[in-house]
Amino acid sequence: MKYLILSLLFVYSVPLFAKCNYGETIDLRVREKSILNRLPIQNQGNYGICYAYAGSFLVDFARNKNQLSSKRISPLHAGLIGTLHADSDSEEAGDVCEVVEGLSKAGSACSEDQVLKESRYKEMGMYFHQNVVQDVFMPFIMKKEAFKKVPAASFDKRVNLTTSQLNFLKRFDQFYTKLKSHLATKQFNGSYVPTAKEVFNYAQSIHIANTYHSLSTGFTKLLVEKNCTSRINVPPLRCTKEKRTYGNNTLIETIDKVLSETKPAAIHYCSVVLTNAKVSGLDGVGNKKSNCLPHASVIIGKRSRAGSCEYLIRNSWGTNSRYAHTTDQGDIWIKEDLLRKNLYEVMTVD
Repeated sequence: MKYLILSLLFVYSVPLFAKCNYGETIDLRVREKSILNRLPIQNQGNYGICYAYAGSFLVDFARNKNQLSSKRISPLHAGLIGTLHADSDSEEAGDVCEVVEGLSKAGSACSEDQVLKESRYKEMGMYFHQNVVQDVFMPFIMKKEAFKKVPAASFDKRVNLTTSQLNFLKRFDQFYTKLKSHLATKQFNGSYVPTAKEVFNYAQSIHIANTYHSLSTGFTKLLVEKNCTSRINVPPLRCTKEKRTYGNNTLIETIDKVLSETKPAAIHYCSVVLTNAKVSGLDGVGNKKSNCLPHASVIIGKRSRAGSCEYLIRNSWGTNSRYAHTTDQGDIWIKEDLLRKNLYEVMTVD
């Protein structure tokens, strides 16, 4: 009973519905038409980087607001930058603010039109991690100093090296031949392929730093950046995150404030609400339940409908996905009470 009372206090500690005046509509597709036309709905496919799509959207909106280049940042590159900035294990689980902060720190990013067929990068990152460990690192794991100390200048000439170092480089050459062949099967060729020396320098730096968890992410980033003939400048930006915690369920009010400033907000929420309008991914105090699959999208509008508020979600599942809600040009109108039951973080950019 005590838990039930606390849960009810939490739920009703804020207004059940944010103020939504009859007929009120805030739609950034209308109010910021020129910007939103340049930021259409994207499709992340089977690559779990929804947070990177949401984060790069916030950055691109801010850039366009400041009348910078209209080209769009590659969500994949943004996700890789954010992952390495946060020192995470994989780019397939991340945070919107880590993307914004990583991009802001980097100062630039590859454009979306230079990074095509994202799934092949994922496959190559996994292939690189598995095979460089198996074919290069493991046979020499007891002799770390031998290949940690191979001078970069000796990679080409192969002089003044110990037998162990020469054996290491021989195995590395065999690995690189296999890697290059595998890259060709994924339609990487010419300027898309890092040189043997670039791959060696990267692998050696990882081994020296003992940061093996970033092997896949770092190599994928290296591969992506081989596509970049030019970079998109990213201005200094600040990402603010508000979390739903016990006693604090004011996230909808934060979204309202941001929308009133004619800006989008990014959300972390349970994706189950997109396909099932009758379930909640959070319990009474805001903890994730087993059915909550963490997801990220952006909110680009709100409206009054049948006496309550609805919020407009721009998702990254393409324009043909089926949802348990009204869709509008591929975007999703979701009722406020359903959003509250699945929403646990809101991110904004200044």
